[in-house]
Amino acid sequence: MANPPNQQPLFGRESLFRQKLNSLRNSSSRTHNLIQDAESRRKQLENSTYLQQLQENISKRDPTELERVTMLDTQTELFNQSTFLRILTEEIKRAKRYKNNLSILLITVDDLQNIVAESGDLAFDAVIAGVANFLMKTIRDVDIPARYDRETFCIVCPQTDAEGATTLAERLRSRIAVDRIAEAARNWTVTISLGIASYPTNGLSETALIEGCLNALIEAQGTGNNYQIAIPIDQ
Repeated sequence: MANPPNQQPLFGRESLFRQKLNSLRNSSSRTHNLIQDAESRRKQLENSTYLQQLQENISKRDPTELERVTMLDTQTELFNQSTFLRILTEEIKRAKRYKNNLSILLITVDDLQNIVAESGDLAFDAVIAGVANFLMKTIRDVDIPARYDRETFCIVCPQTDAEGATTLAERLRSRIAVDRIAEAARNWTVTISLGIASYPTNGLSETALIEGCLNALIEAQGTGNNYQIAIPIDQ
């Protein structure tokens, strides 16, 4: 059966949003190439060299760097929250138009504040950056990762129902503690909690899906953290 006009099959290829993310992350002006570890990042910020470089790039109207500053979270080089919200809006429109499923995941690192208390403030940046890299290498090519807030990541999963999202969540949950994350010349062992919400089962709008997913994440954390996954009740 032929695909509807202007709609390519998602599976077996990168989505356009993932193509954009990969392009920005791999651009020759990547900030990550200029910052070797959390300590050098701190020193650069103190010396204002990083901010100065950004200002110089913007003043030169470098299109790639302008997109990076606008669309990406500078610490993780994932999409930032505002970009995530725009993507979610577009993907819900697509799901409605073609009667597809759509799921989102919210992910948080368990006991992150305890890690910081034991290892210092630089541990926060290291763990967050390490988890971002873990997500990029573990999720599917069609999935779209972002940083939702300071301690929370999100993933948009096009053409994916609750069962498929649960399979992905279990893959992330089971692998991260075994693989561990390497950042700032150290290996970190962490666990994660996840919340899942799916369109149209759990909501028909961005607000409803995010609210349901946040509730699911809170429920997962309340269960005891450490690998818990919660799916919100149908609304």
